[in-house]
Amino acid sequence: MANRGPLLNTEFGPYRCMRVLGDGLNHTLYHALHRENGELVALRTIPLDEEHVELRREATDLLKRLKSILSAYTVPVIDFGFEGETLYIASRVMKGGSLETRIQRHKASLEHDSKRLDQNNRLGWPTPASCLRVIYRIAQALDDIHMAGFVHGLVDPINIMFDEHG
Repeated sequence: MANRGPLLNTEFGPYRCMRVLGDGLNHTLYHALHRENGELVALRTIPLDEEHVELRREATDLLKRLKSILSAYTVPVIDFGFEGETLYIASRVMKGGSLETRIQRHKASLEHDSKRLDQNNRLGWPTPASCLRVIYRIAQALDDIHMAGFVHGLVDPINIMFDEHG
């Protein structure tokens, strides 16, 4: 199942792809606009081959269950569907970016300003308290996902997202 690449201004269901956020091995992630209500979403598109009829049924069942997870610490699935041979999944835009982006940004700022030492001589690394808050939220999200009968499977800094409030 090869990715067919970014398709700007393409429509999937009620969404129009506006900007590519990322292009993975088997999916493309876009900022997309709902054509009727103007809502900006993160839209993941996954090309499927015609012979994946059973996969379509399984994906529909799985996404209905994922959509039902109500948690303050997970990114909600807003909508999903199929457009031709492509599965699309709309979720909330997480304006705070990923943990990976935060780590990279922090490392870059330290390289440019190695004189920024806090009282513990840690070059401005996040405090233990702020790290514990993030770890608690990740653990709570995983607990909520597990309580719904799922295993995340890809807990990685690029998959840990923050909203605009952190």
